[in-house]
Order: sequence, then structure tokens, then C-alpha cells
Amino acid sequence: MKSSLRTLPFLLVLAFVGAPAHAQVHIGIQGGYSPDTFHSDGPERGAYLLGGQVRLGLEGLPLIINPSFDYFFNDVKNLQTWQFDANALIPFGHPRRSRILPYFGAGLGVTRVTVDAPVVGRFIVRARTSYGLNLIGGAVIGQGPVRMFGQARYTMGEHAAFVDTDRKNGPGVAFTGGLLFRVGR
Repeated sequence: MKSSLRTLPFLLVLAFVGAPAHAQVHIGIQGGYSPDTFHSDGPERGAYLLGGQVRLGLEGLPLIINPSFDYFFNDVKNLQTWQFDANALIPFGHPRRSRILPYFGAGLGVTRVTVDAPVVGRFIVRARTSYGLNLIGGAVIGQGPVRMFGQARYTMGEHAAFVDTDRKNGPGVAFTGGLLFRVGR
């Protein structure tokens, strides 16, 4: 798994290098909240998240390729949670002409939960990776080189990072917002 995390930045660079000159590329930072993520006070407390994303849209195609990464901040000791998503978004309108650009999409969500458990003077690491289908919807607001966005993401499947009110693994919801910075012209 560590090797795949090391290759992720190289794949993102290849996406930029391999993009045609007329492609729209945006890099984004995002923050948000997931009400379904583990918390020491129970599953209904949730966790905040911080992450980033890339949006690669090709001129003439109504499709935006959208890889993203989120790290969840919960207060459970020795618990690390992150999610990598690879989504395809379909905008309703023209990305260069619309002041408000709603979109929806779907893709793959990969969630990783790692627990460092202390055992007699050493730590044992337990990790679980879960995969699921994402459904995503939101809107980009503004024009120019910097735009705001807000979105909701629903990740289906039984994920170790997300818990239902009955404290079983389940699907997860995340609400995020942030800024998109245009790269190039």
C-alpha cells in the first residue's frame, strides 16, 4: 500500500503532462465534515476533513476527471482515516461561461483506516482498506482563475471508516467546500 501512495503524485503529474493544450485543469483545496465517521463520543458526532483535488476537463467533452484525497480528523487515539476518490463529473452548463455550474458524477472511493494498537511496549498496526461506489453532486461558483465549490459525496458499501447509528460499518456521507485554482490559461 505504501508503494501505491508513493506513485499517486507521479500519476497526477502524468495527468497534467499528458493533458492536451486545450484542457481545463484546476487544483483544489477542500475542507468539510462527515457525520458518519468514527468519533470517541459515538458515530453521530462525525469528523472534520481536509483534502485536495484535481479537475481535468477536456474541451468538447462533457466530462471532468476528478481525483481527490481527504484526511479525516477524529479524536480517536491512534486512528488514522483517509479516502481517495476517482470520480467522473458531468457539468450542467459550460465551465468557462457559467457563473454557477452544477454537476453530478460517480466514481470509485477507496477508504483506509489504520489503528496503532499498543501491545507490551510496542505497537501493532491494523489496517483495513474498503472500496465503494461514489455518488457526488455539487456546484462551482464564480468565474476566473479562482472559483469556490460545494459538494456532497455518498460512498456506498461497508466501509470501516463509516459507522451507522447501530455502530456497524456502512456507507458514508461527506460535505465539502473549497477553492479551485486554474492551472495554465
